[in-house]
Amino acid sequence: MSFKFIHLTDTHLANPGQKLYGLDPRARLDAAIVDINKHQSDAAFAVVTGDLTHWGEPESYANFADAWLR
Repeated sequence: MSFKFIHLTDTHLANPGQKLYGLDPRARLDAAIVDINKHQSDAAFAVVTGDLTHWGEPESYANFADAWLR
């Protein structure tokens, strides 16, 4: 029997609309979630570890939660 789960790490989200190093971490996370849902929907669960936000601001954590709840 096979067992599949998804592991994402170090999303480093910032406040909504804020870029890091020229990249939009929220757009990248959204793209990863879309790809996981499209191609890995048979996974049992997802584990997200590491630095969820870049600076630890409350707005960044709200941005992270919003990505998963939409």
